[in-house]
Formats: sequence, C-alpha cells, structure tokens
Amino acid sequence: MSGKLPDTMNNPEPYIQLMRPDGTVAMIAKAVIAQIEQINIARTDQLTKRIKTDSILDPYAVLGVSKTSSSNEIQSAYHALARRYHPDHFSGREIPPEVLQYVSTMFQRITIAYNELKPELDRNDAA
Repeated sequence: MSGKLPDTMNNPEPYIQLMRPDGTVAMIAKAVIAQIEQINIARTDQLTKRIKTDSILDPYAVLGVSKTSSSNEIQSAYHALARRYHPDHFSGREIPPEVLQYVSTMFQRITIAYNELKPELDRNDAA
C-alpha cells in the first residue's frame, strides 16, 4: 500500500495488498474494512526530546515486565522485543517510510528502557 491512504482506499481496485511482518503478502477486500484510524506515531527525534525532558518513560512498561521481574525475565523480554523491532529485520523489504520510522522509534525506545535498567540488573546479578 502506498503512503496515500485516501488514494488507496478510493481507487477502483477491490483489494488492498499488505505485507505481513513475516514478509508474506496478504490481500484484504476493501468491502470488509469497517474503519481505518490514523494514529500519530512518535518520531525518533520527538521521543529522544521527550525522554531527555521528562521522566515519562517507564522502562518496565516499555519492556512489558513488572518491577518484581527477575533479571532473566527482563533480559528475555528485552531480547524478544529487540528481535521483533530491530531495523535490520525490515531492511530489504518494501515497507512504507512511516512503518520504518515506527520500527526505528520502537527499537530506540526498547534499547533506552533496557539501558536504564541494566545497572540495576548488573547489581542484582552481582549480589
């Protein structure tokens, strides 16, 4: 699908071609789409600025773990998310720029969250 959602939805073609995360192609009938909402995805520069100026980033929430999670659980969560959102995973694929921006932002966010927890994990492992 091109970066122009209205053009894609209003052209005469009955289907939309989408690429799944695993690289396979899916054809979606426009007739079955009930609603499409545009979301505002934070750009990498916005995310970096917010992280520097606020304490809005809860590293545990970003990694999807609780504050009582073990070092191994936190590391496992980080590695799973890093694999899922690593930009190299998406290189060479025909993906819209906004998706690549989202992936890059998510990967940066995951890395920042883990790096914030890393000193605490190292202390816990040493104890």
